[in-house]
Amino acid sequence: MNRKAVLCCLTLLIAGCSDLGEAPKDEFVNYFGTIVDHGAGVFLLESDRPIGLTHTVYPTNLPPQFQTNGMRVIFSGRLDIAPGVRYIYLPLKLSSIRGVYIN
Repeated sequence: MNRKAVLCCLTLLIAGCSDLGEAPKDEFVNYFGTIVDHGAGVFLLESDRPIGLTHTVYPTNLPPQFQTNGMRVIFSGRLDIAPGVRYIYLPLKLSSIRGVYIN
């Protein structure tokens, strides 16, 4: 192998390994937030930390027991964005959610 080929392979190997262990940019783990009743049976999730460029997302699979205005939760999920579609609120597919109880 010539020197350029070796350097190219090493560069690709290092670049490919740099993201190991990090969550993808569309995945959010253990975020705190508040459930908000937007009316007409639509519930949104206001995150304490940004999700992309916003704090408010639409949880596409929010269980009925969490459809309570003002409920504090901790959640994980992945943005469920279709290419070329514009959204008022970004859709978030929840992978886990649980209530947070404050004394």
